[in-house]
Amino acid sequence: MSSRLPADGLKYKDETLFLLGTPTGRATQVKIGAVIFKGRSRTRAHGSDFKVHPPTVVSRISRRQALAAKAAEENTHFRAPRSGGISLP
Repeated sequence: MSSRLPADGLKYKDETLFLLGTPTGRATQVKIGAVIFKGRSRTRAHGSDFKVHPPTVVSRISRRQALAAKAAEENTHFRAPRSGGISLP
């Protein structure tokens, strides 16, 4: 599968993106121009890369506690989202 990248805002502008993979259709690499970006190892179990461990078991949180909870403060600068993006056929 291939798609054309937008002409602005990317390091690889006007390049073609190719998804490379297995005969069954699973993508394992992305090729942009002459650069190949390899995917993560598939030998680990699904979901083993990132796990969330809540400090309290969700079933033990009361409705009152949930409504009183506040989100953590964001102390990181985030870039403004780009308009447009990659469009695949």
